Amino acid sequence: MIKIDIKEMLNQVPVVKEEEGQLLLANLNTQMIKLFQEKEIAIYYSLLEDVLKVAKHLNLDTVIKYFGITPVVKANESMQFQEIFRCLHTKERNNNWFLDFFSLYLGVSVIYGFKPEEIKRADS
Repeated sequence: MIKIDIKEMLNQVPVVKEEEGQLLLANLNTQMIKLFQEKEIAIYYSLLEDVLKVAKHLNLDTVIKYFGITPVVKANESMQFQEIFRCLHTKERNNNWFLDFFSLYLGVSVIYGFKPEEIKRADS
């Protein structure tokens, strides 16, 4: 499972203004499609930073820091992304959509075989 320091990354991610937070939320679907199509670690890392900004925007960073998030890994890539898109499309009706989404997002690294050290290097 992924062993990158999410708590440390959350500490480094800036708080975004309301407009930027709404834009990040609106772009999650498009960015997930891009990741699904290209399967590149640089895209995964960039999107991880955006997801962490969204966490701060939604005031869920404290929950993530102190209770943690366990990656959820489905049987295959198709099922993983189906669940991710389900979370994104039901966010108006599901109060836990982001925590579910984030767990599934972390699981993408397992599906694609991204190693924690590769993810950290993508930062460079």
